[in-house]
Amino acid sequence: MAFSYDKDSGSDRDRVRIAIANTVDGEGFTDEELDDFLARGGTVEAATALALRTWMAYHAMRGDVDRVAALDLLRLANGDLPTVRTIGTAVLPMDRGYEET
Repeated sequence: MAFSYDKDSGSDRDRVRIAIANTVDGEGFTDEELDDFLARGGTVEAATALALRTWMAYHAMRGDVDRVAALDLLRLANGDLPTVRTIGTAVLPMDRGYEET
């Protein structure tokens, strides 16, 4: 699987890479994975959210990242989100059943 990044290209894939801080080969998603997020999400913003949710789920399963800290990455990528307190499974603002507390 390939990895490419050109900070000057302005491509949607590179815009997602910048938004999720995945600009170094071997430290994140492949081109094919980002293309899939773009195809499913339809916009750079939605693809960024999908990538961050995938990243968060992967690291949460491994016990590498506190879920609240991962939510902060989503806030950084997509602007301010309401304060979220999680107990157990994290529910993100775009999830069905999300309620702001």
